[in-house]
Amino acid sequence: MFLIALITLIALCGCSEPKLTKPPPDSDVIRIQRGTFVSGAEDVGIIQATQSASVTAEVDGKIARMLPEGTRVTEGMPVLWMDDQEIRKSIDTEKINLKRHKSDLERARESLSESRFNLEQTLKERTAGHKFDQLNVQRAERELDRLRDRFSRKLIPESEVLNAEADLRQKQLKENSSRLSLERAQTQFDSKMKSMQTELAIAQQQYERSQFHMASLKSRHEKMVLKAPAAGIIVIKENWRKEHFKVGDRLWTGVQVIEIPDLSSFQVWTQVAESHLNRVKLDQNVAIRVPALDNLPLNGSVKSILRWIVKHSNKA
Repeated sequence: MFLIALITLIALCGCSEPKLTKPPPDSDVIRIQRGTFVSGAEDVGIIQATQSASVTAEVDGKIARMLPEGTRVTEGMPVLWMDDQEIRKSIDTEKINLKRHKSDLERARESLSESRFNLEQTLKERTAGHKFDQLNVQRAERELDRLRDRFSRKLIPESEVLNAEADLRQKQLKENSSRLSLERAQTQFDSKMKSMQTELAIAQQQYERSQFHMASLKSRHEKMVLKAPAAGIIVIKENWRKEHFKVGDRLWTGVQVIEIPDLSSFQVWTQVAESHLNRVKLDQNVAIRVPALDNLPLNGSVKSILRWIVKHSNKA
């Protein structure tokens, strides 16, 4: 049996450009004629960012284009584009509908304003005519009272009273006719205004509905371009088939497509054989290189050491 140690390291990104990493200060350094030789424990392991941000699809659609894995991005930078041909057609169609509904709304407003003006003028004319007829009736009533008084004193013949009574009835009929005409005009005004206001409300609703639909389409279109929520490098995630997402794949709302690890802090897990274990201590400085990041130099320290024994049995 032999001893294996699992070492957990915390690595901090030293810089953005690859360069030769200096040896940790507590490494065994041997001076030779042509340079410096570093003697220490070495092995490969798994590196993972302590923090990362995910790029998640907010709408359904197919991937039309995406940045390749390993690309460095800044916060807010577009990283994936969905196929937007269908939604662009819908936006163009809705632009035509929106323009038509706006025109219908403007015509409804103009028609309501014009009809209100005409009907109000008619109401004013009918009201003035009715008041004039009312005044004529009042004058005829006073004239009839005056003539009756004169007839009672035998100052005028009865024929003048009869003529005044006939004139009053005539004026009363005319006043009644103008009152009915005014009432009809008022009824027509109320009915017409209610009808046209209903038409205006419908036109307004259609226009607002078209505006809302257009805003929804534009919002959906904007969401078809996925952007980096933070600075880092692109790591493409796997789909349900355990394959990395690629152009042409369909995305569903809520699916995480890309992960962007924070380059400022990493965790590294590696194994150290028993023969090298005495060279590893807690808080010991370490040097790390990541081939996937163009050998980006990272410096860190040992944070935990886990020991366990692996048994082997040899069968004849």
